[in-house]
Amino acid sequence: MKHLTYLLFWLSVLTLSSAAYAADVFLPATSSPTTLPLPAPATEAPVGSHDHLDALFTGNENSLVAKAVGAAEGTRSPNGDRNPAYYGHTDPGNGVWNLGSFSYQHAALSPEDADAKQLARLRKQADQILQKAIDKGLTLTVTEKLNGIDLANQAPMAALGEQGYVDWLAVAKAEGKPEADAVLSARVRSFINPKTQRWDAPGLGNTEERITQDQARRMAAIDRAILANPQQIQIAQTPPTSPGESQLLSQQPASAFSPIAPTQAATEPLERTIAEAPNTDFILNLNL
Repeated sequence: MKHLTYLLFWLSVLTLSSAAYAADVFLPATSSPTTLPLPAPATEAPVGSHDHLDALFTGNENSLVAKAVGAAEGTRSPNGDRNPAYYGHTDPGNGVWNLGSFSYQHAALSPEDADAKQLARLRKQADQILQKAIDKGLTLTVTEKLNGIDLANQAPMAALGEQGYVDWLAVAKAEGKPEADAVLSARVRSFINPKTQRWDAPGLGNTEERITQDQARRMAAIDRAILANPQQIQIAQTPPTSPGESQLLSQQPASAFSPIAPTQAATEPLERTIAEAPNTDFILNLNL
């Protein structure tokens, strides 16, 4: 009976040791929950890029700006071909010699040089127009941007000065005018001197009728350029992707159900596991 008691005791020790060893070998260690990476905070894109001003100026002398403003000036056809006036003409308003797409009159060496200089100037002025629109809570369409840029080329103070194009565009929109009427109204009213409240367009006779006719003509030329260049318009109208969106799309978040890595012991051969288990033969062969 005494020997049987000893045998049962050692068999229970064997069973408990084997169970504990197996649990230590085959059960994975507890892992902390997988945390999904947060997207990097979005930063506001520069004014010029996130509203597609870059797209309007892409191509330099073959850009949408050059074609649209050139069409309004009479130096380019709507599809961008050069008219004779592109190579030089006398300004009908002040008699100064003009060169290039924008009727540049500030000592350029060639029409191409004139275009490069005026494009650089208009790019900065376009930023100013867009910033004014942002400050007023306006989102400008491609047509509204191009008309603002064209007005800056024709009469910078009308486009950028106090009570200028964007200010009057906001008023026209608040009045419920449709886009074409709002743009024409803004272009015409921007020639009102805010200090004197009188027309300030000597080259157009300082009359509302002539100013309106001239602005409507330029708008129609810009519309024809828009219709003649659908691919450039499509690029300019494509919704922008902010830096924050780009980073989010480029990230590959970890799965919420990522498998837990097995412990080193669990990857070892089964033979080693058995070999390192308690020695049952030794226990069973005890001389009890």
